[in-house]
Formats: sequence, C-alpha cells, structure tokens
Amino acid sequence: MYNLAAFLIMCACMLTSAAYASSPLRDPTKPPGVTSYETSGGNIRIDAIFFNKDNNGISTVIIGGRKFVVGDKIMDATIIEIKPREIKLKDDNGEYTVTMPHSTIKSPTTKTNKKKKS
Repeated sequence: MYNLAAFLIMCACMLTSAAYASSPLRDPTKPPGVTSYETSGGNIRIDAIFFNKDNNGISTVIIGGRKFVVGDKIMDATIIEIKPREIKLKDDNGEYTVTMPHSTIKSPTTKTNKKKKS
C-alpha cells in the first residue's frame, strides 16, 4: 500500500512539473504585458540604441526586447544603418527611417586623468 501511494505521488509530481516546463518563462526585467516587437501595419518601435562611434565597433538596436545589428532583418526590411537616434531600413518599397521615441541620449562617462599629489 505504501509503494502504491509513493508511486501515485511521484506520478503527480512529474505531471505538474511537465506542465510548468512546457510554459515559457517570463523575462523578469520586462514590465507585464510587453510582448515581442510592436508592429502594426509595418510600424517598428525602437526600445534602445547602443551606438558605437568607432568604425570597428558594432552598434545595436533593441526592438521589442530583441537585439539587431546592421544587416539583420526585421519584418520584411533589412537594417542598413544605425545612428544615435534612428535606424535606416530598406525593403521592396525603398528606404525609410525609424526614429527613437525618446529624446534623451545617455552616454557613458569619460575618464579624467587626475594626477595624484605625492
């Protein structure tokens, strides 16, 4: 009798854990209700741009929580340029620009070389 009860409890645990494993995990850093990139009728909303001034550096754009670089496709368009406040896209209808909805650009602080007094 004890073996049957233990077996039933073990089966119940496996079934409930399988149900939880099949549901996708929610990103704890996203506010509730945020889904993948917001698009309606071809509109793209930029969440953030990480612009790298160096020629060798890679700038990235965040759209709907996903990271994109130049050359990546979003919807039917290809990202051809990333600037500090906007991205340029190209599709079958031509080129167009999508501007960030935020007006503030945050930059990293610069180091100052202060000499220590001896």
